[in-house]
Amino acid sequence: MNQPGGHQSLTHELNLIPMVLELVEIIANSSDQQQDVTRKVASFRSSIQSCRDLVNKQPGLEMSLSQQERELALLKAQLKCKQELLDKFGNLEALTQNLVTKEES
Repeated sequence: MNQPGGHQSLTHELNLIPMVLELVEIIANSSDQQQDVTRKVASFRSSIQSCRDLVNKQPGLEMSLSQQERELALLKAQLKCKQELLDKFGNLEALTQNLVTKEES
């Protein structure tokens, strides 16, 4: 989820506390019918399965911790290299003129 707001969306999807509280309230309220409790439990189970599916779709789960750390180090090195190149060549006249021309279009 590299999309903006992706983390917030995932957090919202994985928040099961409101459903648990609702289940407890329904179970504690003896006037509710068994059908309501059964329906809410089924909905809760479905939500848990959706959470499992979302978690399993997250990138990087197939890599071990050491592989993830190596990948992170590699990406940090690439970022540093690109930042240095931008610092070095970012103010070249040919590049700045090209940017100005694109902005005018």
